[in-house]
Amino acid sequence: MHIGMSTQRLERSDMLEMDEIRGYSDLMRNSLGTFSNMDESEISRIVVLQNLKRYTERWIEGYEKPIIH
Repeated sequence: MHIGMSTQRLERSDMLEMDEIRGYSDLMRNSLGTFSNMDESEISRIVVLQNLKRYTERWIEGYEKPIIH
């Protein structure tokens, strides 16, 4: 996101588009071979990869899972 101190040295146009982020994460996932896509957020422009060799539960035990509409 274009926030914080980065706004003083970078233009909004310097921020990657979501398709570029997805492409890079696909490249990493395919190259490493031990990762899968766990989640992504279009508005935050992030893709979260899950390490399948060191699997971590996505949700914190004891907390309710959010309802996604």
